[in-house]
Amino acid sequence: MGDDVERQFHSALAEGCFATLVVGPDATAGPLLRRLSSGLGRCHAIVATVDPSGWPAGGEGHLTIVQLGPRPEGELTAAQALRSALRMDPDYLVVEAPEPPLDMLCMAGQTGHGVLARAVGMADEAALVAGAAQLPFGAQTLPRVIVTDALGPVCVVATDRAAAVWRRGEPLPDRATLTGFTPRVVPPPAPREPIPPLAREELEALRALLGPHARPTWAPVLGEPLALVDEVHAAGSSTIGGRPLLGEGEAWPTCGECRAPMPLAVQLARGGLPSEARPRFPAGATHFQLFYCTHGSCAVGDPAGADSKNRLLRFVAGGAPAAEVPALDEPVVARPITGWEGRSETPAGDDVEGLEGELESSRWRLADRLRDGDADDEEATLAGPRHGEKLLGWPAWAQGAEWERCPRCQVRMELFFQVDADDAPLSMLFAADGLGHVMQCASHLDVLRFRWACG
Repeated sequence: MGDDVERQFHSALAEGCFATLVVGPDATAGPLLRRLSSGLGRCHAIVATVDPSGWPAGGEGHLTIVQLGPRPEGELTAAQALRSALRMDPDYLVVEAPEPPLDMLCMAGQTGHGVLARAVGMADEAALVAGAAQLPFGAQTLPRVIVTDALGPVCVVATDRAAAVWRRGEPLPDRATLTGFTPRVVPPPAPREPIPPLAREELEALRALLGPHARPTWAPVLGEPLALVDEVHAAGSSTIGGRPLLGEGEAWPTCGECRAPMPLAVQLARGGLPSEARPRFPAGATHFQLFYCTHGSCAVGDPAGADSKNRLLRFVAGGAPAAEVPALDEPVVARPITGWEGRSETPAGDDVEGLEGELESSRWRLADRLRDGDADDEEATLAGPRHGEKLLGWPAWAQGAEWERCPRCQVRMELFFQVDADDAPLSMLFAADGLGHVMQCASHLDVLRFRWACG
């Protein structure tokens, strides 16, 4: 890679562009990866590598070294390391592994992460992933390299012989220097036109279908962030993150898989909830708590599944704020819940029969009006379930409906609380855009289940 191209690449990174670079096993690839990552001083980068020699010492500044391979607790694969890294929501991922999971790398690029990755002998797999993801550049026959970028205005195109930078709106790189590439332009999206209100008959049809399913839901009103090591919550408080209430002599909960202490994600105090939500607490319970493991070395097999050991859901009867805070791998920023904002919402399309064809199109137009800030209260209700943290209501699914059934009575459980890791303060909990749902049995209030998914 020429010095001029490398300078352009660093310039693009400084402008906040997201780029995915996959380089081959040639002799310059390793030094190139190290050189490029050294320019990310303002970012939190994760390096998954088999051989850490030649990289800066782990834990210095922005760079964290995660060595793959055998370890006392078991083999650490590139996929496991990337899952752990994504839970920490880094600005950039720097990956050097024999066979990195290219689908995960593309997903990371599409969800707002810069990715610098070295792939060894994976041209065919890379071409398939690039084509399936409909990314700007797809490799056809190049034996070593693909470069993809789904979000930002820059692509760095590199082979073992040549490199070039392409910015949207500029001419494509000279194909003569990019043997094996078949570049294609993905035009930028056209400016959105204002979405007009629905016709009266359309609105009436949606009202007739969805209105009977409307449910109340409450979004938490969050106070200013608190330093985890300094804040102390009085008994009876609700919070996102922070210090949990623990029973007398109880230790801070640890992950059932890796045994690391788990940060508190959500704590809800019954006395501070809307009156409609208080009957959802079992007799004698004063607080609900959700802990979730964010440890970088946790190798739980299915971190999103309802049966995974990397979380704790429970109702507790009183307690006192934890006296000591353990060294948490990735603590959740503490935000007190100062109030609740009530609203009404209707279910997702997967949860109501008859929402199809023209009705479904009308529903999507309402969702667009809500996104643009043009919807009135009734339109907002009919537009579907809300994203973000919320109490009760209907789940907003990241992929599709994933209802749980009570293991005691086999009846479908209902939403108790929704966790949205798409934005602060819970963005580091799962991955870049995770949506999680705490489900509760209406007959057995102490039965809770939790699963999440990424869009």
